[in-house]
Amino acid sequence: MKTLKVAISLLLLSSVSAVADETASTGSTSSLPMITAMTSGEKPAVDGVNGKLTVYGGAGEGNSINIAGIPGLSPAQSSTVWKGAGGAIGTISVPLGHSFGAQVDLGSGAFGNRPFGDATGHLFWRDPDKGLIGVYGSGLLYGNNVGRGVWTAAGEFESYLGRFTGRAVIGVQGASSYTAGLNPFEVYSYGGRSAFTTPDYFTDIVSATFYPIDDLALSVGHVYSFGRNAVTGEVEYLLPQFRGGNIAPSAFVSAAYGWDNSSNIMAGIRIYFGNHDKTLIRRQREDDPPARVGYAVCPSAKKQRPPTNYVGFGNGYSY
Repeated sequence: MKTLKVAISLLLLSSVSAVADETASTGSTSSLPMITAMTSGEKPAVDGVNGKLTVYGGAGEGNSINIAGIPGLSPAQSSTVWKGAGGAIGTISVPLGHSFGAQVDLGSGAFGNRPFGDATGHLFWRDPDKGLIGVYGSGLLYGNNVGRGVWTAAGEFESYLGRFTGRAVIGVQGASSYTAGLNPFEVYSYGGRSAFTTPDYFTDIVSATFYPIDDLALSVGHVYSFGRNAVTGEVEYLLPQFRGGNIAPSAFVSAAYGWDNSSNIMAGIRIYFGNHDKTLIRRQREDDPPARVGYAVCPSAKKQRPPTNYVGFGNGYSY
């Protein structure tokens, strides 16, 4: 785990250094061959300031949750009761010089009768004809009284191969409960403060997307978070009647099959705010990258199980 943290730190440092190098040497050639190669793409990493709004709704089995239309995992409970979920996420992306960009994602909503909020920041290099390399950090809070907070630090990678896009997110997660709704005796009865803290976990999110036509994306993937697995799928279609302008909505349906009663299904719309009329495949490679947002995942309970409304988080992504 320490090796992984060091690798992520070096990736972040190299990304920041590359951005600084490009900014400082605007109009001149970098002295580092690697940086020169990274900044020599014909297309910019981000095609001007742009954004996206996603609105979604659906249901999840047990305590699974789907944030911003993303299939997620459930806490480790045996309940098979399905609960409604819904919310929205806003994204804004900005160019940093020619070959680098930054992005912020802010989301909120509810699962059953419990609210959640998520914030994520990205820093990345991208060549729209080749791929993306970046880093991101996120934080997520869920529930009232006794709830859960999770942080994630990861590297993100994309490869563009014709009509195929491969994606991978590799990093670490940690989690802890906040106990505003418990008195000291209740905290002690559930194993003390240590029972509400989860050690760092390795996490990965991988997916493959195929575009049979420019405005249709078919995706399959796998998530590993807090020691648990899920397979995911999504179909997204950019509505052709809205083509011709800078703003274009798409419709999507996403689903997940997770172990331990954590299946779910979601549907919604994504509204892309760009600077030019583009197909779906171009918007996803030239404008804002996928928004990394929270999965609800319960880490393994320590000693005694915390209260029944104890909830955990993981991390995932959306377009």
